[in-house]
Amino acid sequence: MSLENNDEIENLKNRYKKSEPSVDEQEAKSISNSDNRFINILNKSKSSFKYLIVLFSFLIALFLILFIADKWVLPSLVHDRETVLVPDVEGLTLKEASEKLSSNKLYYEIVSEQYSAKEKGYILKQTPEASKNVKSKRPIFITISKGKEVVNMPDLTGISIREARVNIYNNGLNIGDITYTYNDLVPKDTVISQNIKIDKELIFGDTVDLIVSKGPENQVFIPKLTGLPLEGIEEHLSNQGFNLGNVEFLESDTFVPGTIISQLPQANELAQNGEYINIVVAK
Repeated sequence: MSLENNDEIENLKNRYKKSEPSVDEQEAKSISNSDNRFINILNKSKSSFKYLIVLFSFLIALFLILFIADKWVLPSLVHDRETVLVPDVEGLTLKEASEKLSSNKLYYEIVSEQYSAKEKGYILKQTPEASKNVKSKRPIFITISKGKEVVNMPDLTGISIREARVNIYNNGLNIGDITYTYNDLVPKDTVISQNIKIDKELIFGDTVDLIVSKGPENQVFIPKLTGLPLEGIEEHLSNQGFNLGNVEFLESDTFVPGTIISQLPQANELAQNGEYINIVVAK
C-alpha cells in the first residue's frame, strides 16, 4: 500500500513539475527577442523617415510659394499701381496734408514728434521729399511739431558770470546782453540782476540779459610787498592809497629778518583806496 502511494505521489510531482527549458530553447528565445528589438527599431526608423519626408516636402513647398510671390505676385501688384508725384506738405497742418496727399492717392504716417518754433501739429519734415515720383497708395512719413518747449527762468543773481552762462545753456536758453557796472556791495564778475523774473515760463531758446558787477568803483591794484623791508612799508602803502593792517612776525630760514614774507590781500588784486593790507614779517 505504501509503495503504491509513493508511486502516485511521484506521478503527481512529475505531472505538475514545470519543465526547464533546454539550452537550445534558451538560445532560440534570445534570438527571437533580438529579432523583435531589431524589428521595433526598424519600424521606428521608418516612422521617423516618414516625418522627415513630410517636413522636407513642406519646406520645399513653402520655399516655392515665397519664390513665386517674390518673383511674380508682389511685382505685379506694385506694377499695377500708378506712379504719382509727392506733394510738399511741410509747414501744413495734418488736415491740410491729408487733403493734399489724398488728391495724389497717398496718405501720411506720423513717425516722430519734436519741439520747434512752429505751432503744435504742424509738419516739420516729410519722407520721401516733395517732387519725388512714388507708387500710389503708399504712406508719406512725417515728423510733426510738439510746439515750443517751455522752461522756467532760473535764479542767476549772486553767482559768477561763468556759472550763470552754464546755467542758462543747461536750461536751453541763450545769453543776451551783458552789462557791466560798478557796485560797492557785489563782488566783481558776479551777477547783480537779470531782465526776466525768476520762475517765469520761457520758450526754449529765449534770450536772457544780465547785469554783472565790476566791483567797487575807483579800484586800484594792490602793490607787491613780499621781499620788501618792514621799515618804511607804511609810508609806501600810504603813497599808493592803502593802509597797513596787522603785522605778524614769523621765524623763517628763507627771508632775512625784518623782510616781508607774505601779504593779504595778494598782490595785483583790485581793491578800493584806503583798504588795509595785512603782512607777515620774518624775525
